[in-house]
Amino acid sequence: MRMRIITTTFWKQPRLIAALLANCFTLDPSVLLLSHTLYVLQDKNATYGFIAVKYHSKNVLERGSLYVYPRFRGKGYGKRLMKHVLAKHKRAYVLCKQYDQPFKEKQGFQLIHKAPFALAYRRFFYNALISSITKNKIIIMCRKKS
Repeated sequence: MRMRIITTTFWKQPRLIAALLANCFTLDPSVLLLSHTLYVLQDKNATYGFIAVKYHSKNVLERGSLYVYPRFRGKGYGKRLMKHVLAKHKRAYVLCKQYDQPFKEKQGFQLIHKAPFALAYRRFFYNALISSITKNKIIIMCRKKS
């Protein structure tokens, strides 16, 4: 089977909403409320995973949730989706847990302290309210300019 990455939205692929919501503690369901593009890796028989890109404004694009179905993990499908998105979107931000910083740096992102409001308020909200429970701080990273 020939795998391909299609460009769509969650609203055009409602069966993927179930995967997003079932994993809402690790994936970000806010993508459903924002303008977004969804890239789905699939072939005729299976959907392997997806990655979302959220548009906060014309200048603020956030790499959103990346998900590979459990039975397909460890085979490079997530990396394939990530490379596809980064090839299409040269300027992108990502919010991530502080302990993910080295991994994101390998993907070409760098830590930033001054961030666009659309991202900074989410970091503030999470770090002020939720991190006291989870013990994880959120940071904002931006794709390095090539």
